[in-house]
Parts: sequence; structure tokens; C-alpha cells
Amino acid sequence: MAFSFFSRRSWSGHAAILIGVALAAAAITGWVSSSLSNAAQERLEQRFRQAAATRADLVRQRIVDQLDNLTTLQRLFSSVEAVDWRAFEAFAGPMVGDRGIRGFGWLPVVEAADRDNFERRARRIWGNSFAISERNAEGATQPVGDRPRYFPVLYAVPYEPNHLAIGVNLHAASNRGPLIEQAIDTGLQVSSDLGPLLIDNRQTDTVVICAPVYRGGKAPPTRDQRRAAIRGIVLGVLSMNQMFDAANAGDTETGLNVFLVDQTRPEEQQLIRAWTPAGQPPTQRAKAAAINGYRAEVEIGRRLWSVEIEATPGWLERNYSPMVPYVPLLGALFTLLLLIYLHNVLNRRAMAEELVRERTADLLERQNSYRTLVENLPVIISRYDAQYRHLFTNASFERSLGLQPGSVLGRTVREVFADFPDLDAALIERWERALAAVYETNCAQQIEFGFPTLQGPRFFDGVLVPEHTKPTGETSILGIFHEITERHVAEAWARKLSLVVEQNPATIIITDTQGRIEYVNDKFVETTGYAKDEVIGQTPAILKSGRTPAATYADLWAKLKAGETWHGEFENRRRDGSLYHERAMVAPVEDSQGRTTSFVAIKEDVSELRQMIDRLHESESRFRGVVSAMAEGLMLWSHAGKLIFANPAAEEIFADSQETFSGGVSLAAGTTRLREDGTPFASEDWPWVIAIREACEVRETVMGLRAADGSVRWILINASPLCTGTATQANAAVATFTDITERKAAQQRAEFLAHHDPLTGLPNRLLLRDRLEQALALARRSHGRVALMFLDLDRFKTINDSLGHPVGDKLLQAVVARLGTCVRESDTISRQGGDEFLIVLRDAGDSESVSRLADKIQQRMGEPFLIGQHALSTSFSIGISLFPDDGDDFDSLTQKADTAMYHAKHSGRNAHRFFTEQMNVQAVEHMHLETRLRRALERSEFVLHYQPQIDLASGAIVGVEALVRWQSPDHGLVAPAKFIPIAEETGLIVPLGKWVLGEACRQASAWQAAGLPPFSVAVNLSGVQFRRSDLLETVINSLVLADLDSQWLELELTESILIHDAEATLDTARRLKAIGVKLSVDDFGTGYSSLAYLKRFAVDKLKIARPFVRDLVSNADDAAIVRAIVQMAHALKLRAIAEGVEDAEVAAQLRLCQCDEIQGYWIARPMPADALAAFVLGRQPA
Repeated sequence: MAFSFFSRRSWSGHAAILIGVALAAAAITGWVSSSLSNAAQERLEQRFRQAAATRADLVRQRIVDQLDNLTTLQRLFSSVEAVDWRAFEAFAGPMVGDRGIRGFGWLPVVEAADRDNFERRARRIWGNSFAISERNAEGATQPVGDRPRYFPVLYAVPYEPNHLAIGVNLHAASNRGPLIEQAIDTGLQVSSDLGPLLIDNRQTDTVVICAPVYRGGKAPPTRDQRRAAIRGIVLGVLSMNQMFDAANAGDTETGLNVFLVDQTRPEEQQLIRAWTPAGQPPTQRAKAAAINGYRAEVEIGRRLWSVEIEATPGWLERNYSPMVPYVPLLGALFTLLLLIYLHNVLNRRAMAEELVRERTADLLERQNSYRTLVENLPVIISRYDAQYRHLFTNASFERSLGLQPGSVLGRTVREVFADFPDLDAALIERWERALAAVYETNCAQQIEFGFPTLQGPRFFDGVLVPEHTKPTGETSILGIFHEITERHVAEAWARKLSLVVEQNPATIIITDTQGRIEYVNDKFVETTGYAKDEVIGQTPAILKSGRTPAATYADLWAKLKAGETWHGEFENRRRDGSLYHERAMVAPVEDSQGRTTSFVAIKEDVSELRQMIDRLHESESRFRGVVSAMAEGLMLWSHAGKLIFANPAAEEIFADSQETFSGGVSLAAGTTRLREDGTPFASEDWPWVIAIREACEVRETVMGLRAADGSVRWILINASPLCTGTATQANAAVATFTDITERKAAQQRAEFLAHHDPLTGLPNRLLLRDRLEQALALARRSHGRVALMFLDLDRFKTINDSLGHPVGDKLLQAVVARLGTCVRESDTISRQGGDEFLIVLRDAGDSESVSRLADKIQQRMGEPFLIGQHALSTSFSIGISLFPDDGDDFDSLTQKADTAMYHAKHSGRNAHRFFTEQMNVQAVEHMHLETRLRRALERSEFVLHYQPQIDLASGAIVGVEALVRWQSPDHGLVAPAKFIPIAEETGLIVPLGKWVLGEACRQASAWQAAGLPPFSVAVNLSGVQFRRSDLLETVINSLVLADLDSQWLELELTESILIHDAEATLDTARRLKAIGVKLSVDDFGTGYSSLAYLKRFAVDKLKIARPFVRDLVSNADDAAIVRAIVQMAHALKLRAIAEGVEDAEVAAQLRLCQCDEIQGYWIARPMPADALAAFVLGRQPA
């Protein structure tokens, strides 16, 4: 108004100058005053901002700390696969204090199918009362609904008072469910409005923040992927009033009003909490103040909050400068003089400024119009400088691209979009290349791009054009883009539909309303053999074969003219003349007015399908034939438990007809199904039921069918799931049934035989070991005693060999039956094999009671056994060991009882002996002797001594007996009586006897080669050696290797060899006689002497036993026996030889008995080969 006044031409003269000077003086005075006042005001505001910023940071930091704690807890669950309650409590518990945090919680996602399993796992933490519950938005309990998934509170700290939230499905509450879904969809923390908790309506100042946790740790790129990958929600509950009050209480600055504001709420509800020095918060914020208020914003779960601070009058009074009110008076006096000088200058500038103001106002009006236009255009407009910074963007730019308002200006393209979710980095490079091309070529660049947004991808097309600023000549780039998302989607769908038609596995034909072909796809060309240009313009009649009924075409056109779709089949002809079947669907295509514009036919070549159906029928027929002929039962069951099919074998197994199987197998009355352990077989556990329910194979399941008479039929079942019809999950099962009753019986028999003796049914060694260990364990606890008896049946081998194994087996069974009458039921009898038995006596008492039992057994065994026509007598040699005296385990007790048994047998049989340590010493010596004997064989420590045999009538040497001696380097010459029994017991007699035979033949041949008169060499054979199948081969090899005539070898046999397995022995004897070897019977008269054996075996010589010869002179009976043996030998044309002749009187008496030959110490002791040669040479006549 003042400048307008100065512009008037009527204003002039002195009055104008005075007014101008006055106004100028007032203006300058005001300016100076204002400057000083502004400086003071600026200092005041600066002090206020510092105090307000400090206070706001206290409040803001309280909130940010809790948000950081929630983020830390979120990262814990993202990085650790499983967090248990103790780990959660230890991690999150310290985060909760008196700083306004109400608590933290963990809400795992629970799918409906896993609800029961989740509740069972949770009860291990919270007890059996735990169950998922629900509350409405007001906190009232409501029934738990059937939902696809739940988000129950599994952990909550602090436990008090948050234990009421354990198990509550927050997703069901209308004021919590959307928060959880929004957090899942965005992958961000989302907070609720201020309000009460579901478990505590009294506390109304809380904010609930939901933070999603995904499997794999990171948020997937798309919303659907995030929903599928959600693992759970980390929950934080903040008490905003407590947090706000705690922050303000810690600041010493007074005189400030502090407000906590939720800017997301309506304006009249934004004020949440206020803090004033007087402690009485105002009802609303001040609308105006001496200085501007201070605001600090903080985002809480995508809601914008702010801390607003204003100065109170008291604070302003304390901090305002007192000199400021006097500044205008001083300034007015000082500037009055200056205004006079400036009068003229101001007058001229006033006019210029008026002109500028008018033009500026006009320019601003145009600029505002332009800005309004640009901001409201539906296109995206942006401007860039040479560094690709955004100089300008309209509202559509940020809105269309989903950017925060004000987040673009001044930032480069890369800075704005580098961290944009799901944005391809190649788009940023493409954008920068386009901007660079505009600057380089000074020409516009077309660009089209797609951009990811929360609502899905959007597409834009536009141009980048250069702009030049006239005053400065600087170049910028203007970008104008139109959204083409709809066009892009339409084009994409068009391309997809085109590909669907072109690549469709069905033949597609489009004709006009006259039936002329307008389009065919590639499948048509492949099926018919016609090229596209051959059929375009033709009618489908080109494919007619004449084999499709005319009624089919009539029905087709009738349906099409009625506007309906036709379905049917054609038999058409290809270009090469071959026929094929087509299944077709022909339909009219109508425009928007309902008029038919064309026809479309979609056809499928079903030639192979028809052939497949024929083959399927044939295959089904073969299958039924094969299944009917199967030995295994086969059944097909439906999901409802109904029998669909059963072959004859299955009907036979279950003993019923197919019609009675519906709903389950119908069995005879009283039949029950059993498991292998004898328990009932529940229907829900039948293999075919499990196969359908769990969609898995069930293999090797055994079911028993027990009939009313108690008999059990065992069946082996295999079941597999099937998908019938269009089902994608198992809805049927096929089961095969094999009758394994006989196999089961054999298995049970095998299991019995694995622990029992098959002949007697007694426990074997394996089972006995278990029984003895049990008895020992009981004895240890009760400080009792256990006895182990080792029984060997005397002379059983003789009975078995003479009467045969069947008689021997029956004798063993009778012995076992008699033993059973001697012991208690708690005792255990076991057969160890052959004729050996073990008896375990529990609670054996003292040795006297065990000895009485042994006497009882021997007394009972003294009674004859009637086996068939044979009355057989036998006895036991019994060895006894005691626990704990002789050992504390099975092996030691058995070994010592065995040792005692051998001592009983060596003492004359039919006796029992308790184990003593001396027995063990002898057994050890026996073992050491066996070891040395084996080593002696390896080291060739054996030598032969020879004892001469003379003709009693002529005194000539007619033979020698080879006697083996052990030349031990440690013990000298060891007599045969010490090592021969051990050699026979251990089988070492075989290699030893082989060596003796070979050495004797070699020496005999050597003597003959040395010029000695030939004489026989007699070699003793053991029973073990004689019964070997290779004896004849050994004899022949020895003779051949020694180059000795067989007439000079004599083999001495015992009577026991002749009666053992008589037929085999006779065969061996005949073979030996056939090669010229002589046979003699050693120790004749001490064993089972039999004239029949002498006749059958055709021996050459009888050797009278030493006991008869030793007392020949003094004992008339022995003399009579010797005479009888000599006479019998002569009667059988055999020679008789007496051994053990030690004096001339015995020799004279033998001469009187007409004995043929003698041998003994009276003639010579056994001597080495060299000494014998000298002995022979010394007896030859000179």
C-alpha cells in the first residue's frame, strides 16, 4: 500500500518528502529494532531447540531401544532353528525392566494338521492343562474355531503377569489378526493402535508390535512366498505412558511442555501423553507460542509418532534478553538521521519494486498453474542433472513407483532404487545408460521398463529429452512416462493365448460361418500331414474318409445352428491315406451382440487310446487269469474298508466266499486274528488299513488266524497303497497273503532245536549256560551254593558200535527219563553231545547232599535198561564242581567238573569225584604234555627202539617189535606209557603212527641192505590209526618208499580194534592181507577174545598177554590159559608168541607148552637200531 501511494503522481512537494522521510525513518528504525530483536529471538530459539532436542532424544531413544530389542529377538529366531523356553527366557528376560516395556512373546505358526502335536509338545513346558485358546477384541474368551493355521503365544516374558497369554491364538482377535497378516505380507514390523491388552483391559496405553520370522532367515521376495515361508511372530508390548514418563523424569530441564503424539490417528485423537513442569498435563497442545515448537518423529511399526515440545511462559521469561525492548527507541533516534539521506533512494526503488512485484505475482500465478497441471497429470514426470540426480518429480512419480513422499529429490537414480525390494539391478544400469545417451547425443531416448511394487509389477513407456537453460546454458533431462501396465498385461495374455493355441497338444481348427478353414495350429499339421497353406480356405471335408456315419455330421450342424457345443468322434483320413480316430469338440464363437462369427473345433487323435483300451481289456483278462492261478492270496481293498476283489487263493486262505468280504474279511465263527506274540490284532493295525492311511508299503507282517478248535493258521501279509480313478492320494490298497503255517512251525522247531538237544529234548549247552548264570546270580544274592555235575555214560560207545545207533539213541532217551526222576524240578539236565550230560543243582546245600544225589543216580543207573530185545547195563562217571568254591562262571565250573569226571572214569568208572586243585594241576600237566608232544613231532624228537623176537625151538631171531621212544631235550628218554594215551586222545597218534610205520620199514630195508638176515618188523597200530580210511595207502607208501617186501612187515592189532565196526575192520584187514602184510593180535586174552573173529580176520599170530606169562610158573591158572591159547592157535594154524619173558624158567615152561616164539628182557631189552644190528650179528654162528 505504501509503494502504491508513492506511485501516485498527485503526490509531490515538501509534504511528500516529509512523509517519505518519516516512513523511511520508521522503516529503518523498525529494521534495526527487528534485527536486534530477531537476534535475541534466534538465540532464544537456539537454546530452546537444544533443550527440546535433548528432551526429545531421551523419549525417542527409549522407544528406539525397545524396537532394537525386538529386532534383536527377531534375528535370534531367524538365525536359530529351534529356541526353547529356557533360551528365550534367558535372552529376552534381561530386556524387560521398568522402562515401559510390558513384555516380549513368541507366536509360532501352527498348521491345523499339526495342532494336536503342537499342544502335546507345549504341555511338556506348561503342563497338561495347556491348549490353544481364543479371545475376541475385547479380551473375552471365545470357543476355538477351525482355522487353517493358528498363532498361539508359546513363550512370554516376564512370565508374570503375561502367563494369562500363554496359548492364546492372537490371530483370532479382530484387532490382532490383521496386524499379524500385514507383518507377514510386508516382512516389516507392524504396530497396533494405542489400546488395552486382550488379557488386561485396565492397561489402555499399550502398543503391540508384530515382527515376522521366516524360514531360512530372510524375507522372501513376494507376498505369496512370504506367506508360505512364515515361521512365526515375535511380539513386543510397549507401555507408551510409562516409557514417556520415565524418559521425562530423568531430565533436569524444567519449563518445557512435552507431548507424545500418534500422527497416524485423527487430529483430535493424536495427543497420547503430556508432561508439564507443574505435573498437570494440559488437555491440548498450544495452537500458537512465542517461539515455534520442536518436533522429533519416530516410526513405530509403520505408524508415525512424534515427540512435540513447547516452551512455557516461565521458561521464555527466564531465557529472554532484558535489553531487547529498549532497542527500538535507540534505533529510531539513530536511524532518523540516516532516513533523510535515504529518502530519494527509497523513492526510486519503490517504483522499481512495484513493477517487479506485479511481474513476479504474474509469474508465480503461471508457475502455480503449471505446477498444478504437472502434479495432476496421470503421467510420470521427472528432471535429472548431469549426475543423474532428481531435480524434480511430480506426485505421480512417487505414487506410481511406491516411493515415500520427499524421498527422491536431490538423490541419484542409483541411490533411490539400489535397495528397492525385488528391483533388478539391470534396470538401474539401463536407466543410467539412457540418461548418458541423452547427454552424449543431445537426442531424446525412448525407454520402456517394468517396476516391482507392493501391488505387483507395473510397466511404463516414455521418453527422456534434453532441456537447455537459457541464462546458464546448462543441460538437464526431462523424463515423461505413461503407465502401460494394462496394455502390457493384455499383450502378455495375447501372447500366452497364442502360444496355448499353437503349442496345444490338441488339433485346433477355426472356420468361418460357411465352414471354410481360417486357421489351423501346428498339431493339425502334425496329425493330418497337410500343410497350413493347403487347407486354408478349404472345408474340413478334406479330411473325410467316408467311414463316419452321415448322422454324425447332421447332429453336428444341428447343434451348431442351435448355438450349442457338439461332442463326438470322427474317423478321418490323413494326407497319406491312413485312417485315424478323432474325438472332437466343436463350438460356435459369438461376438458381443451374440452373433456367431466363426466355429472352433478342438480335436484329439484317439487312435492310440482306442488301441490302448483294447490292449487294456486283453491285459485285464490275462491279469485275472494270472491272479486266479496264483498260489498267494490277493485282495484289493477300498478306503472305506470294503473288499473290491479277492482271488481264489485268498478265499481259500480265509475259508469264505467273496460275497461275505464286504466291509472286512468274514471268518468262520470263533476265529480270531492274532499277532505273533499272541495278542489280538486290532483292525486299525491291519496292513492294508495302514497302507491306505499312511500311504506307505507295509512288508512282512504276520497274522495268525486261530480257529475255535485252537489251531492257528499263520499268514504273511504284504500291502501297498494304490491311487484309483482320479485320486492323487492313496484311496485303496492291494494285499497279498501267503500261508506260512508250515514255515512258522519249522521256524519254531528250529528255535527249539537252537536251544535243545533234538534227540532227548534236553537243554543244550547254550541254554544251560543261561540257566547256570541265572542260578549263580540267585546264589550270589542269597549267599547260596550251586553244584554242577558232569556225567559221562560208561561203555556207551561199545553199546552203540555193537548194537547200532538206533539202540544207542533209545538207551540215551531211557537214561534221560531215569535221570529226571532223580533231580528236582528246579534243577536242569542238559545233554552236551554223545554220552555226556550236565546237571545244574540250584540251592545245592553242602557237599554231602550233592554226594547223596550222585549215589542216587548211580544206584538208579545200576538197574538194567530194556531196549527192545536187549537188557543193557551202564553207569555214569560223575565229576562235580561247586559254586563258589571251584569257580564263579559257567566256563570255569564246567571245566573243573569235566576234570573231576575224567578222574572218576580213570578210577574205575561208576564213581563220582568232587573237583580238587590237585586235579587241576594234573590237567595242566596233561595240557603241557600235549603241547610238548606236538612240538616234538615238529622237531622229530621221536626214535624207535627194537626188541628181538626168537624162535623158541631154534633160538634164531625171526623178528623184532618196533617200540617208539620220545627223546626229549628237557626230560630225556620218555616211556610210551606217558605219552601214547595223550597222543591217542588228541589224535596225534595218527601222524606219530605214520612216522613209526615209515621209519620201521626204512630200517628193516636198511638192515637187509647191510647184510643182516631178513626178519619181520612188528609195528603196533592204534584203533584211531586203523580206522582211518587212508591206512592202506599209508602202509603201501611206507613199503614203497623203503623198498621193503610186504612179507617182512607185521602189524599188531588189539582185540578192541577187531570188534569195533567189524565189517569195516574186516574189509581193511583183507586189503592188508592182500598186499602180503602179516597181522597179529596183541595182548590176546585180556579183551573180548572171540574165535569167530580169529577165523574171519585170518590173522597170522597170537601174542599172549604179559599178565598170563609173568605168573606162568607160579600160577596154575595162568599156565592153563597159556596152554589153551597155544593149542587154539595151532588148531587154527596160527603161530603163538609170548611177550614179557624175563627168566629162563618161564622160557622153559613156554617150551613145554609148545609156544612158537618168545620176546622179553630175558632175551634183550628194546635197543636202538645200531645196537640191534650188532645183537643180531653176535647171535649168528661163527
